[in-house]
Amino acid sequence: MQAEERKMRPLGCEARPAIWPVGRSQRRAIDRRYQHRVVTCEGGESPCTEGPANRKRMMMSSSAPDLLSTPVAVEVSPRQAGPTTPLRGPAGRTRTIRLMTYNIQCGLNWPDVRRLILNREVDIVCLQEIPQAGHTNHDLVRLSKVIGLLDWPYDLQMLWNRHPRRIGNLTLTRGRIRHGEVLRIAMTQAYGFTSHVEIDGAGLTVANLHLSPLLGPPPLAFAVTEVLRVRELLHLNTHFQTAGGAVVAAGDFNTFWPAPGCWLMRRAWRDCRAEVGGTHGATRRTYGLPFVIDHCFVRGGIRPLGYEVVPGGGSDHRAVIATLEVPCEL
Repeated sequence: MQAEERKMRPLGCEARPAIWPVGRSQRRAIDRRYQHRVVTCEGGESPCTEGPANRKRMMMSSSAPDLLSTPVAVEVSPRQAGPTTPLRGPAGRTRTIRLMTYNIQCGLNWPDVRRLILNREVDIVCLQEIPQAGHTNHDLVRLSKVIGLLDWPYDLQMLWNRHPRRIGNLTLTRGRIRHGEVLRIAMTQAYGFTSHVEIDGAGLTVANLHLSPLLGPPPLAFAVTEVLRVRELLHLNTHFQTAGGAVVAAGDFNTFWPAPGCWLMRRAWRDCRAEVGGTHGATRRTYGLPFVIDHCFVRGGIRPLGYEVVPGGGSDHRAVIATLEVPCEL
């Protein structure tokens, strides 16, 4: 009898606990809730179902406690899952994803920027300082050239009022991408946006960021504007405080370790550069001094495997590439 109770059921219904609410309406609601879920049991047993007719037998069975102790892994079907519901696949399944973040300085030296991006094998590209379409400055790259560089799905958001018109961030991926939310605090311009990316069954949320720049003479410029960046990062941490799933925050942070902004991020996120270790170069020279102000932070089950600062390029920033192990979803 005990072996029979542990058998799995035909595909289409999830195993339920042995104790159920007494009310008929509650039972019907639970039946509707569980009728599109899938369950797999430990040991590679075949799936099984349990309809309302078998519920009384389970309640009376002496083996019901054993059913509760049987380890199960549940997957919610895509039809039932909401747009932001994190879906987990079988334990241990992961994908290795390479992400690049690069401030291209409005493409002032576009041939070198283009060559650097095309020569790197990456899955996600987060670009900052993308000029808005329709500008009249011939020194800046055209938006159509940037979008058509890889011919990938993309997510674009203009953030700052600067140069002839506006500049923004662009996220490209060889997988699928959905637009998320624009990140902005009161009385300031937007500092980034989120995108939901899926690559080979691995899903993650990518926050492409460009925090407030340094304005004014050194060294007061950093001290004065760091207050704005701390406010933006506090807002970012609050935004993702209750969010589930894998999240990457990458871009031009305009802050460095051990400044307050970077210290704040390391308390709530995992710094890919610090976790991978090794010796890496600076990402930008500011006021003649080398600083690391372009970062990649992760949370929610992502494990950093590699980190690289790419030398050269046609910008005042250097590109950063992080190799990430991301849990699969479906």
